[in-house]
Amino acid sequence: MTDYTKMSYGELYHALGGNGYRWAEASQTGLSQAEPEVSALTGFDPSRWQWWSGPDDEIYRCGPCATREEAISEAQSNYDDAEVIYVVEATSQIWPAPSARSVIDDMFENSEDLFSDDYPEPIGTNAQMQEAESELQAALDCWMDKWRHVVFPEPTRFGRTRNEEAIFASAIEARSDATPQSGAAEGESATAESRDAQGEQQ
Repeated sequence: MTDYTKMSYGELYHALGGNGYRWAEASQTGLSQAEPEVSALTGFDPSRWQWWSGPDDEIYRCGPCATREEAISEAQSNYDDAEVIYVVEATSQIWPAPSARSVIDDMFENSEDLFSDDYPEPIGTNAQMQEAESELQAALDCWMDKWRHVVFPEPTRFGRTRNEEAIFASAIEARSDATPQSGAAEGESATAESRDAQGEQQ
């Protein structure tokens, strides 16, 4: 498996090619140092883990929430007749920056007005082309970081998920019913101990 953590920015770009579906492979290599670069290229934000919930596991309509308990409570409030509540911890997808390689390819493909014969080919060496693409990608990433939340709507699909769980409403209600009873029992025990102590002092 490719070790993305040892790649430069330009090498990451060429390895991933702006392809978000490669994130699953990249995420298995422990990208503590390379995650920002991979995030910019693939369109995933690895840092925004939040909780979501709902009455089915296809569309989570409640969230985002900071904790699992908040997500469960919000789903209970909005869907009090649901027999099962689904919860999941997930990151949101983000709009990826445009691909420098695609931009350059489009420039060549749309150059018919500049040449009288066949489409031109790049004249730079491989090293020069990699450097040119890396510089352009860096500029596109900066532009996207500035305008992502101004120009583009927030994506509604998850990037990554974990801690998925289906909770039966009856189980939640049982735990809720048990909590005050437990408190009462503890209170009664404490009161009894207090009476015993007072009796011993007398």
